[in-house]
Amino acid sequence: PYQLNNAYTKFETRTTETETWYYATWNQTSFALDFVVARGRIIYNSEPAAFTLNRQYAQCVLPSFLAENDDRITVEVIEGQRIFPERIKRTPPVVSRTFNVSHFDYEPRDQGSTFLFTITFQPTVNITSDEPIELTLPQFQNILQKRNIHLTGTDASRI
Repeated sequence: PYQLNNAYTKFETRTTETETWYYATWNQTSFALDFVVARGRIIYNSEPAAFTLNRQYAQCVLPSFLAENDDRITVEVIEGQRIFPERIKRTPPVVSRTFNVSHFDYEPRDQGSTFLFTITFQPTVNITSDEPIELTLPQFQNILQKRNIHLTGTDASRI
């Protein structure tokens, strides 16, 4: 990442009775954040402009999914010294921390009976030994009081 600098001080300001602050304008219709360089200021081409939007003030919310280097995120200059839209060159991925697939089935479906439990899930992120998966089963019982339950897959019919 780039070293943060004072580039934010190049943009327009708003002043209240107690403070002056730099701002950008959010357009909810076009999902665009517009920055206007203040009169007499310049964003120079000799160095990157690197600044933050503080979550406390910005209150922006990420979408449920963005691919790494997602080409839907673009930057452009829309007036004057026009720079045509181009995709942002580097962005981290954003994924909803959910399961694309989560399907559970049990046979027979008789109350109080033991059953064959088929579990299928596909997470939206890779899961390793550092991230245990917990399946909450309210009011299910383990009548043999076993701590470790045998798992099977495609060869389950051989047991």
